[in-house]
Amino acid sequence: MAGADEPTLVAPLDHSAARAITGVVTAMAGDELDGGLRELARAHGLTLNTVAQAAWALVVGQLTGRTDVVFGATVAGRPADLPGMENMLGLFINTVPVRVRFSPEQTVAQLLRDLQTQQTELLDHQHLGLTEIQRLAGAGASFDTLMAFESFPGDPDGPPPIGALRFTEVGIRESINYPLGLVVTPFGGFELRLSYRPDLYDEPAAQAILDRLLRVLGQVAADPDVRLSDIEV
Repeated sequence: MAGADEPTLVAPLDHSAARAITGVVTAMAGDELDGGLRELARAHGLTLNTVAQAAWALVVGQLTGRTDVVFGATVAGRPADLPGMENMLGLFINTVPVRVRFSPEQTVAQLLRDLQTQQTELLDHQHLGLTEIQRLAGAGASFDTLMAFESFPGDPDGPPPIGALRFTEVGIRESINYPLGLVVTPFGGFELRLSYRPDLYDEPAAQAILDRLLRVLGQVAADPDVRLSDIEV
C-alpha cells in the first residue's frame, strides 16, 4: 500500500444515511465470452479471479477517474498450512484491500501478470483483519467497493455433499453497506451479480456498470496484447 495516500471512493461518504434494502442486478457473460476468458486464463497461466479483478479495477478506475485504485476482496481466510484446517467449522472469510495500478502504455497481459504476482505474494497474509491493515497502511487502504469470486459449486443437480442430503433449491439473499459489491461466479457460465445501495444508484445505473464490466471483459478476452489506453470502458 506504499504510496497510496487517498481512499478510493465511488460515492461520497455519508454516515448519517438511512439503511436501505440492497438492490441487485445480474448479467451472464455468454458461452463465447465465457470460453474466451477461460482460454485467456489457461494460455497465460492465470486464474479467472485475476482476470475478473483486473477488469473490475478498470471499471472502478473509470468511475473514480484514477489509475491507482483499491477495492475490497472477500477471501477464504483458511491458511493451507494450518493444522486441522480442513475440519474446522466456520466461514473464515475476510475482506482485504486489493490495490491495482495501471498505466496507458501497459498491455492487458502485463497488467494481469503483475496483479497475479502481487496477489500470490499476499496469500499468506489474508488472515490479517481489515481494521488492522487500514490502521497500518493509512487512508490509501480505504475503499467503498467490494468484489468476491465465488469459486465453489452450488448446483442443485450435483452429487449430494453429505450422505443422502439433497439440494432441492439454491438461493442467496444478501445485503451490503458499501455502495457497490460485485460477485463473480464461474460455474455454469460466467455470472456477474452486482449489489448496490439504492440511495446512491438506481437500477439502470447499476446495470450500466455491469455492462461496462462485460465490455471490458470482452476486450480483454479478445486481445490480451491490447494496450490499456485502447480499452473502451
